[in-house]
Amino acid sequence: MAKLTLVKNPGQAQANNSTVRESFSVSSDKLSQRPPFQDLYQIDPEVLARITAHMKANGYDNGQPITVWRHELPDGEEERVVVDGNTRLQAARDAGLLEVTVIFKSFTSDAEALKYAIHNQRDRRNLTDSQIIKLVEMVDEPVTGFKGNAPIARSQAIGQKPARTAEKTAKVIGTGRSKIEEARVVRTDPEIAEKVKAGELSIHAGAQQVKAKKGKKTPEKKKAPRPVTLKLSRADAEAVLRILLRAKASAPTAAVQQIKKALK
Repeated sequence: MAKLTLVKNPGQAQANNSTVRESFSVSSDKLSQRPPFQDLYQIDPEVLARITAHMKANGYDNGQPITVWRHELPDGEEERVVVDGNTRLQAARDAGLLEVTVIFKSFTSDAEALKYAIHNQRDRRNLTDSQIIKLVEMVDEPVTGFKGNAPIARSQAIGQKPARTAEKTAKVIGTGRSKIEEARVVRTDPEIAEKVKAGELSIHAGAQQVKAKKGKKTPEKKKAPRPVTLKLSRADAEAVLRILLRAKASAPTAAVQQIKKALK
């Protein structure tokens, strides 16, 4: 693998690493690709082929920079992880390009960088239900334990009108709240969730199946009646026995025998 050589314009450098435009040769040992950003969206082979062909004919489009998060790791090493632009990077490699345009941005955490990547991607894609449920797994933060099973956002629970966490997740992903709520229902059933991820079911259909399964309750077994013990005086017991004997056929035989036995 060719060694990466950084070609930097000193006039563009800044003290921090927020939005610095630089150009460097493509090399995976300097540009890190890792989850969750690498797995955010599956690379479409047809799209990759089109971008690769365009790069072979026209070179890399500097108006489409790759977003890289440059930050220090616990061991002191610097990581340069691709947050947005994995398809473009792969296309550049397939096209044999030596350099790509990169923008460095700073984030406080993987979660913040992930939301940035989703925000950038959602306007460029028509998300499928398979993609949406995977995104929900990555960024959804439901709050439980509130009356009516209506989660609210902790950050907005005091001093403002409560906001459902589904609304926050929907805003991040770029879809409707009802879609997020149905995706949450689907996620409660791993088997159905896998079918939605595989594209075999829509989120709505999956949610309906989960609700149907939960609605089928196992019929309860009829419990045998508990025996009742009555404490009677001898006089009362004899009176009850006389009544039962008068009833003849309709009198419970077991009760008559028990009373006779008790009176002996």
